[in-house]
Amino acid sequence: MTAYPLTVPSRASARIIGAVLGFVLTPIALWLLATGAAGTYSVLLESYELFNERIIPALLLVLLGGLLFAGVCWLSKLTSLAPTLATLWLLLPMASMFTPAIYGFLNPWTRQFMPYAVSDFLFTGSAGPLGIVTALLCVTTALLRRSKVRTGTPLTVAAAILGTLLVLGGFYVMNLAVTEYRLELVRYMWLDPLSSFTALLMTISIVLIGLGFICALRSSSVLFFSGGALILLVIFYVISALMNVSLSSSIITLEMERTLTYQTYSGILFSLGLAVIAGGIAQWQLRNQILRSQSVIPVGPSSYHPHTTLLNGQPLNNDQNRGPTSYSNS
Repeated sequence: MTAYPLTVPSRASARIIGAVLGFVLTPIALWLLATGAAGTYSVLLESYELFNERIIPALLLVLLGGLLFAGVCWLSKLTSLAPTLATLWLLLPMASMFTPAIYGFLNPWTRQFMPYAVSDFLFTGSAGPLGIVTALLCVTTALLRRSKVRTGTPLTVAAAILGTLLVLGGFYVMNLAVTEYRLELVRYMWLDPLSSFTALLMTISIVLIGLGFICALRSSSVLFFSGGALILLVIFYVISALMNVSLSSSIITLEMERTLTYQTYSGILFSLGLAVIAGGIAQWQLRNQILRSQSVIPVGPSSYHPHTTLLNGQPLNNDQNRGPTSYSNS
């Protein structure tokens, strides 16, 4: 009797589709976000009204761009190539977080085919955190596919709490750095490099967020909680703006409040929150997939056959459960 091996569907088609979609959708999402951010912020500067009929088209662009970018982050469930190719589109925005001269170098060329506010969004460090999220998703999903998933341990709960604190703390330090960054841009007009203090803050923030994403390998709730907190921060800032309440304090300075206000109205915080949550969904689904595959175990040595496999402890079929075929001399 012939033994039929357990066949596993190829991931090649899913990887190709995920990689192509990640490469194609990322620039579209960035353009929608940048155009929407330019529209919302310009309307707010002109009218000082949070809700204005002229702001609705720009808000729709921000919403669509944020959803598309979140979709790219979810594609990390199919393949790590999706966030990798997305990160390639975001290399310049990420580099501009440390090198303000990039904006001065690109401005004479970019202003010929994009508005000033769009290039400001892309090349003054505003879109850089989006690239950090995709880069970290690329690394962590690749590690998750090569690790053994464990659940239900006290370490999982500790990783969820610690990871959430690290990610949120990293974004807080990043906002401090972005605040100093924007002040230096105004002071030096993109001619001088970042100060050592601002560059150190940027580096610390990336390290903290990276450690938080490492903790997400143990518990995907890290990304759910962190992304949800960013969305809640957006809602909180919108409500405070409606009530004309200033949030500046010893923790949030007036300059930092202005930075957070810009990130809220331009959709950056909203997009970051959606992207982190989408990455959490992708890792959660990938963890479940790995757990299901770990339930397929080989039988013991006493009845081992190269094509004999147990699925959830049960034989696949009678043919596969037979031992090696014996041949008679005929």
